[in-house]
Amino acid sequence: MTFVLVAEQERRREVYLAQVRDAFRAEPVDSRWSATQVSTIRAHMTDLGLQSPDINVECHSKTCRLELPNESRELENATDGWQGA
Repeated sequence: MTFVLVAEQERRREVYLAQVRDAFRAEPVDSRWSATQVSTIRAHMTDLGLQSPDINVECHSKTCRLELPNESRELENATDGWQGA
């Protein structure tokens, strides 16, 4: 792959991530749904043996965001292919 293609892929990735971030920020919060989903996600993480105070879980009304520390390869590997309900 040439440098130009790699740079274009990175630019597209950054645009996509900005769109996802903005959509999440604009999404209203349903407190009851959010609390249920956060609990469910944390329970799944516990089942996988992943309990880290550095992992931030935030849910709004239909989507959730997990913020992971850069060194969370263990979590990335454990959750590969996993999709929540």
